[in-house]
Amino acid sequence: MRDRPTTSKLVRVIAGLGFCLMTATSVNGQELWDASRKLPSSSELADIEGVQFHVIKAHQPERDQFDWLHGIALAWHGDRLFASYGHNTGRENTATEVANFSISSDGGQTWSPPVLIDDGQEPELAVSHGVFLEAGGRLWAFHGAFTGRMQNVHTRAYSFDENTQQFTSHGVVINDGFWPMQEPQRMSDGHWIMAGLRVMDGIGKPNNPAAVAISRGDDLLSWDLVTIPRSPETAMWGESAIVVRGQTVTNISRYGRPVALMSTSSDFGRTWSEMRASNLPMAASKPYAGTLSTGQNYLIANTTADGQNRRSPLTIAVSEPGGDRFVRVFRIRDAVFSGPGESHSKAALSYPYAVEREGFLYVAFSNSGGRGANRNSAELAVIPVESLQVADSDRKAENRTDLNSPKTGIAAEYPGDRGIHNDRRVIFAENFEASDIDAIAKRWDTVRDREIMTLSNEVPDGSSGRQSLLMTQLAEKGTGGDLYRVLGDGHDQLFTRMYVRFADDCEPIHHFGTCVGGNHPATPWPSVKAGQPTDGDRSFWIGIEPFGAKWQWDYYAYWCEMRGSPPRGQTWGNSFIHNDELRVRRGKWTCIEVMVRMNDVGDTNGELALWIDGQQVSHLGKGFPSGKWTFDKFQPGRDGEGVRWNSEKGDREYFTTAAGGDPFEGFRFRTSPPLNINYLWLYTYITKGTIGHANRVWFDDVVVATEYIGPLSSPSGSTGQ
Repeated sequence: MRDRPTTSKLVRVIAGLGFCLMTATSVNGQELWDASRKLPSSSELADIEGVQFHVIKAHQPERDQFDWLHGIALAWHGDRLFASYGHNTGRENTATEVANFSISSDGGQTWSPPVLIDDGQEPELAVSHGVFLEAGGRLWAFHGAFTGRMQNVHTRAYSFDENTQQFTSHGVVINDGFWPMQEPQRMSDGHWIMAGLRVMDGIGKPNNPAAVAISRGDDLLSWDLVTIPRSPETAMWGESAIVVRGQTVTNISRYGRPVALMSTSSDFGRTWSEMRASNLPMAASKPYAGTLSTGQNYLIANTTADGQNRRSPLTIAVSEPGGDRFVRVFRIRDAVFSGPGESHSKAALSYPYAVEREGFLYVAFSNSGGRGANRNSAELAVIPVESLQVADSDRKAENRTDLNSPKTGIAAEYPGDRGIHNDRRVIFAENFEASDIDAIAKRWDTVRDREIMTLSNEVPDGSSGRQSLLMTQLAEKGTGGDLYRVLGDGHDQLFTRMYVRFADDCEPIHHFGTCVGGNHPATPWPSVKAGQPTDGDRSFWIGIEPFGAKWQWDYYAYWCEMRGSPPRGQTWGNSFIHNDELRVRRGKWTCIEVMVRMNDVGDTNGELALWIDGQQVSHLGKGFPSGKWTFDKFQPGRDGEGVRWNSEKGDREYFTTAAGGDPFEGFRFRTSPPLNINYLWLYTYITKGTIGHANRVWFDDVVVATEYIGPLSSPSGSTGQ
């Protein structure tokens, strides 16, 4: 169809290159997958009950000359289901591409033959696949178009004419390389937002980032383009989808590697954090995401623990109702399948698109039938939404992070930690291998009293490095030093491992980090306040310390519901282990690893866990372990009379526990979703050192990751201490 004369309003481009510290929450910004749960392999996927399959358009070039098909979109309009797709009698991404559509009047069981939307009659103009929007009783279509071989990419708008039963063109509405991948979604600020790809460098080149287009109110012919920032190292073909929750928008994008990229915005998509790899494996292909009527977020892609870049099976990951992280993955179908639809061991099931109606999720996808080159058929799965729900029993069983099963950890895959920084699960790694302290300081946001820091040739057994960091505290020169780093947008669960060694003659430590925590908004320096609870929407922090003259490992935790102590109810860091056997071994390297898991807002299901030299010595969460409180100290396994500070009475209050102790109440680390774990702090703080005495503390092989790390491993597989 030739464009009709139009006064179409062209897009205005917004740079979108700023870094947004007001990040969202998990599929809201921290991580996509709930790291406390095992991601299933292809053989472990849950099947969906009651799925029906249909064929929208079979691959039949011998009948209709169309050899290439891709990018199906779906929309209900009245009682009819519409499907659009890109079609080509030649190769993909060439000027012979056209946009076609089909209609089903029986819920997707049977379909009309292809009908033209636009064949790009201008010289060398191709119109390809796009997206639908049913709004105000009117059906809109927005399609990617280009000239030649993917040059001058832009978006064209169409609306369905009820009289002619064809689509009317409204011309070009978005320029500058934007190709829509997901239908526009209306945000609470009155604007529509549409996710897609911005083709900048072109096919086979690295700079083709994810982007969103934002309407000017309800004017669907006038859009602003926002490019999501990426680092130069992040090569992208940024086909993307979004999840919208209030002013928070999360973009999930295709990557060249088998992992989902993600970025978050907390201002209705106007500014974004830098695109980064998430903790969720995903084949390099276009994803599709949304929110079901149950309140569950979903992601349709090829997402399994073992799939790599294989575009099968086709899967759907879901969150809990109202949840932010995906917690379960279902199989939609495998490459080999009894039908309807094509079956082939090498079939690629890709480029999904979904729409929900009356209790069913309609999922369209391309099926290559093993042919390659996107010579696809268009197929449909109709999924009962109730089959995707996560049962309360599942939630309760999985509420506690499973840390008790044997784990070798990430470090077991990287002997001596060599190359561990490249693992997709690793957020940050520091081995102090650099020419000098100034070079190391460039990897941290704050370095305090660097004059007490030197590089030492003392390293833990099994380390592949040759240097560690030595802090030498002298009382006449100060209390110690700090290294502090912001961990990007932050995370809902992190494991932090480090090696530490105290000299044989090191004097008692007042405070010490390994310390991890969160500030909202993030700060590039430590901003803790002692003696008072934190604000639940602003901060929390967890230290692992060798307590004073006891030289005994324990937590030192500050959060909004921490316990107080006499005489005024002041709050100092709460502790939770109190095990005399956890003595610090001065003169020897010790591997310390701490896990922090954020609570869901409105719940106390935050968790802490601690490992020393690879042995778990503590795990606390909602309902476990049992014990008793003595002011600001929780004592696992103790029962009988306990005492707490009652701030309303301004006095102590005694109580008696059940036999064996009362279940631990868990942690409410935050009261607002944006607060998460977003900093690491290594420091030494000694306030009662002897004048003239050097207190020496070594640090090495620091790793922060989304999964358990474990001690250093040697090439033979043994761990080094």
